[in-house]
Amino acid sequence: MKKRIAALSTLIILIALFSLDSLALSGEALDEDSKTKYLSNIRLKFVCEADDKTPIECFDVSDGGNIAILSDVALFSSDKTVRVLDENGVFKYGYDLRAHGSAYVVFDGELLMIYFVRGDTAIWLDDKGNCVKAENIKSASADQRFTDYAGKTHRVKNGSQYSLKSQYPVLSFFLYHYSRIEKRTPAADDEGEPEVTIIYQADGALNKYYGALLMFILLSGVAGFLIMYFNVKKIRRISASETINTSETINK
Repeated sequence: MKKRIAALSTLIILIALFSLDSLALSGEALDEDSKTKYLSNIRLKFVCEADDKTPIECFDVSDGGNIAILSDVALFSSDKTVRVLDENGVFKYGYDLRAHGSAYVVFDGELLMIYFVRGDTAIWLDDKGNCVKAENIKSASADQRFTDYAGKTHRVKNGSQYSLKSQYPVLSFFLYHYSRIEKRTPAADDEGEPEVTIIYQADGALNKYYGALLMFILLSGVAGFLIMYFNVKKIRRISASETINTSETINK
């Protein structure tokens, strides 16, 4: 009974989450020349070979089970990668691009849609390296709903829940980067435990760099606290000394 109540509660929460189906983006299509110029400015490049699995900035899951992941090439870099995996986490295709500011990736059907916050521009890409269309998003409310959806760390597709997890949870509060994607599939019966599968696990030097950055942040915090602590003690000591000297002067 407890498991059924918990499952019902989870279902209610998931239903309350934003769905891309409810996002009616109001856009103005770019003409062919403007689209070509924009793609050149963002240095869009089709990728057909797998490479290092970098930490995740945002992700989405299509109705067909494909998974899109957007990552930074380097910390605080404007160069980004988008990689599309199948339902088992196997690389299918990807894109390299440049984004000055935040960018988000979602699926529109099986087309890959990348939204650039700076410039309010969205592009739709297929799995062959073609840009199907590009639009300027004019509606501020649609823009906000889209970023709210795209920035979430959970997706529910075909009865399974996909979640972003961080190897360094404290660091994710500062940088919003995650190390892996977990897929949670409900058990076949009420008594069984859900199956949890790691679909994607970041590796490579960049992930280690995030670990080093976390240590730097923690050590800086500790050092800052100690400096403040000893400065406060010093100020109190000086204040107490001045009070004593004042009292002695009055007594004289």
